[in-house]
Amino acid sequence: MAKAKSKEVTPTVEHLPADFGLADQIAADLKALQQQVGGPSILNVRMSAKGFTTPDGDVHDKVRGVIVEFLSANTHYPGAYNPDERTPPNCFALNKIIDQMVPHSSAPEPQAESCAECPLNKFESGAGKSKACKNTRKLAIVAEGAGEEGPIWVLTVPPKSLRYFDTYVSTTLSGQHGVTPICAVTEITMDPKETFAAPRFAFDRLLSEEELVQYYQRRSEALTLLESPPRAE
Repeated sequence: MAKAKSKEVTPTVEHLPADFGLADQIAADLKALQQQVGGPSILNVRMSAKGFTTPDGDVHDKVRGVIVEFLSANTHYPGAYNPDERTPPNCFALNKIIDQMVPHSSAPEPQAESCAECPLNKFESGAGKSKACKNTRKLAIVAEGAGEEGPIWVLTVPPKSLRYFDTYVSTTLSGQHGVTPICAVTEITMDPKETFAAPRFAFDRLLSEEELVQYYQRRSEALTLLESPPRAE
């Protein structure tokens, strides 16, 4: 005699408690999901006073490529920096618009409603006259000539180099050439006068229309990488 098949039960709203907040639960699940799965693979360019180490392990005295996209990143780490103990930030913000920066929805311990009003984002809140919150720019770079197929590298401009990058974008690219970073090949070198990583930026050439189309096709992918929550340092 054939065994009767058990009837499959499909969960519906009626199976849930009367006070179950479906929208709230979905929102909570989405937030928790970021901790359950790995984010996109980030190919970071490491820097020192001597130069750049690209994700393939090669060391260079300069990086030449196209800045496909960039945004501002503020990160705050609790306690003093310990190179032997890698910890993620307890508060961070990511945004293309500086004035609109607020703690990320997945930040474990938001320090204020917005970065503009946060006391840890004020000068002299950290060591000496610095800020306790680390202000940086994250750049998504594709090597010159790589176009559609090259990997997207992420280079983080440190606080002491922000004014050099911002001046390069607003004065050299926008003011002198009338373009945004994605329209040009940029050469990035280290300031030889400094004993720490101090990237400097220089215009090399404008892209052809054909090249520009290829790099524009990578912008969405680049922004997704840049918007990934920071990991332990």
